[in-house]
Amino acid sequence: MTTLEAMACGVPVITLKNFGLDDYLIGNENCMLVKDKHEASAAIIELLGNQNLATQIAKKGRELANKFTWENTVKQFYNAIQEISKK
Repeated sequence: MTTLEAMACGVPVITLKNFGLDDYLIGNENCMLVKDKHEASAAIIELLGNQNLATQIAKKGRELANKFTWENTVKQFYNAIQEISKK
């Protein structure tokens, strides 16, 4: 989960589309979604030239990463087991 690890560190993330976290990743909000190396290069240049955007993406990325704590994971797992047990 290197994408979430980077987000947790508070850095703006550039990642490929269809990486597996597409349900959580929102382009130009909590990350920069790219489809190839050319878009990745453009995203790097954009983030280097726009500190406000880089800061916003880093902040939103950290907020997303904070939802994936071990405590939350255990709670969700416990709730899933409880739901299965009811059936």
